[in-house]
Amino acid sequence: MSTEKTNARNRHAAPIGLVFIVLCVIGLCTVFNWCYGLTRNLADNTAQKTKYEQMLLPVVMFDPPDFTDPATCDNEFLLQSSLWACMLGERRGSYEFDEYGRMVIPAADVDAQAVSLFGQNIKLEHMTIGDMENAYQYDSDIASYHVPIIAMTANLFDEDVAACLAAGMDAHIPKPLEAGQMIRTIAEWLERKKQ
Repeated sequence: MSTEKTNARNRHAAPIGLVFIVLCVIGLCTVFNWCYGLTRNLADNTAQKTKYEQMLLPVVMFDPPDFTDPATCDNEFLLQSSLWACMLGERRGSYEFDEYGRMVIPAADVDAQAVSLFGQNIKLEHMTIGDMENAYQYDSDIASYHVPIIAMTANLFDEDVAACLAAGMDAHIPKPLEAGQMIRTIAEWLERKKQ
């Protein structure tokens, strides 16, 4: 009888041992995956990199000259970078437009962006910058800049056109540019502006 009990125990020992080993392997894999995921999440700073890239975009998009101290930079470069930081920033939807369709950006916002980009020691000299076609005109009466919104895109997909219109474009003309369509679109836009 004792050999029968021993055989019965031995018969159940292998499956129970196998289940125990499988559970141990599953537990080890779970712990390994959890540790790997935690380490990856701690080391992943993609969101910080994206935020940093968005902050620096207005500075690097104009291919600035090398500088060690922003105070030695050209005032026009500092103004242009700060204006673009305003136009690309979180408050871009809150700016108003003048009667010519130009975005009106308060000088105080430009000063705040300059401090954010270049540090506390930057004092901007507000003035009109740019050429006649793309001038960022400074209006000292209201301490604001009038910035023309001019854009060209080759995007033809409906979602791209919708994104451009949502970002502030007044109309969309696809490429290749056809004079008749361009004239009709401009005429429609001017008619809407009159109303």
